[in-house]
Order: sequence, then C-alpha cells, then structure tokens
Amino acid sequence: MIQDIAPHKYYVDYHPSTPNDTDLVFIYGHHTILCNFEDPQIRYPSIAEIAPVFPEIREKAKFLFRIDETNYYELRRPQLSEFDIWKYENTLILRRAVPGWLGFAGITGYQIHTWYTDHTYCGRCGTKMHAPGNERAMQCPSCGALSYPVICPSVIVAITDGDRLLLTKYAPSHSSHRQYALVAGYTEVGETLEQTVHREVMEEVGLKVKNLRYYKSQPWSFSARCSPDFTAMWTAIRPLPSTARNSPLPNGLTAILFRRRRTSSV
Repeated sequence: MIQDIAPHKYYVDYHPSTPNDTDLVFIYGHHTILCNFEDPQIRYPSIAEIAPVFPEIREKAKFLFRIDETNYYELRRPQLSEFDIWKYENTLILRRAVPGWLGFAGITGYQIHTWYTDHTYCGRCGTKMHAPGNERAMQCPSCGALSYPVICPSVIVAITDGDRLLLTKYAPSHSSHRQYALVAGYTEVGETLEQTVHREVMEEVGLKVKNLRYYKSQPWSFSARCSPDFTAMWTAIRPLPSTARNSPLPNGLTAILFRRRRTSSV
C-alpha cells in the first residue's frame, strides 16, 4: 500500500523551522507537481536547488512534515516556472513513482496543499483566513473559526467467491482511474463503516455480501480519504451483473468480473 514506506518513517508532527539546504520542496500546480521524473524514478528539488531561481525560498517555504531526517516544505507562491531538469508532471504519476516513499511524500504533500487552497476563505463568513503558525490549521480573523485538515472516512472491500476476487472498472466519465479496482466508496452521514460496505457493494455491483472482516486501513491523499479495508464473501443470492446481457451497469461502471486471485493485478 502507498503508506508502507518502511524502513523510512513519516512524522506528521507540526514543528516548522528554518529549512536546511538538503530539505525538499514541493511546488504544485493544477493537478501537477514540479519534479524530475524519469519513469518511474522521481526526484524533488531541494532548498539549495531552488535558491538560485528564487532566493527568498527559505523565508517563503511552508513546513509540511518530515520523513526520516528530511523536512518537506511547500512553496505556495509564487508558482515557479519550469527550469533546468525540473518539470511539471501530472500528480497521478506519484502512484507509480519510485522510490515509493518519495511517491507517498508527494501524494501526502498534495493533500495538505489542496486543503490549504480550499480553506483560503472562511466558510462561515467569507473572510480571508490565515495560518496561526503554531499548528497545521487555518483561522478566520473576523469570526474566529478554526479549521483543521479534514479526513473523509470511506471503505474499500475485497469481495471473494472461493479463490475468485471481484473487480470493477469505471467509465472514463466517472473516474480517471483506468485499471480494475475493488469496490469502494465514502461513508454517509450517520452511517457506520460496516453499513457503508453493504450499501456501496449494493449500489456499485448490485450484490449482497456476508462475513465482513476488517483487514487494515489506508490513507488516500488524492481525495483526502482514510479507508478501512475489508474482506467479504459474495452471498450468491443473485447473479453478477454482466455486460454480456447488453444491460447498463450501475454507477458508471464499464466492467464487473470475478478473477482468480493469484492472477489479479489491481
């Protein structure tokens, strides 16, 4: 999973300090990130590499988090133009970036970047917000509203039938993800995670499941989610929806199929 970066260690504590030359900098655009990407190898610019084109980097860089002994910062403004080996790439490349722990860093930084961007103005009174400086938060100077990063609860479930695994594929109009995937979805207001599993499975593939079991959890920063992962068994009460019947599939899907687990690649 994307968060499995051992032996590297991620520290989310908010302890801003003056950046060192070797600390790394994220500069994001609209679904893009400035990096050196030679598929699948990825590098991010350091403070020392940014300084020649933007000397104010040490004063303007905003602390994000730390991995091992390296601090990661974001330069929100100005958005620098491409220079030398550094080019803007679509953030989706972070899913396959190597080494994986740098991909995780870029994805996690993107979630924080998006949250700051979405909280430029107060949702209560419309006043421009500011960062207090002593914590990862945004505060309204007018009404005092204090906002922290929001994590959206969701679920993902591996539905099995013996040694077969249920996979789905979304239509291009519904999702940019082109590969097969497990059933997943957001938890609604007043709903438990277990209820979410049963509802999402019914909505997406029209099936009932049983023997629900918790597996592990996974942060998914592209959409600010934290997903508990479950396994469940198909009850086989009703047939699997099939494109062969020339009937429309539910919820923007283009394919639903069972595949032997030993050959599945999601």
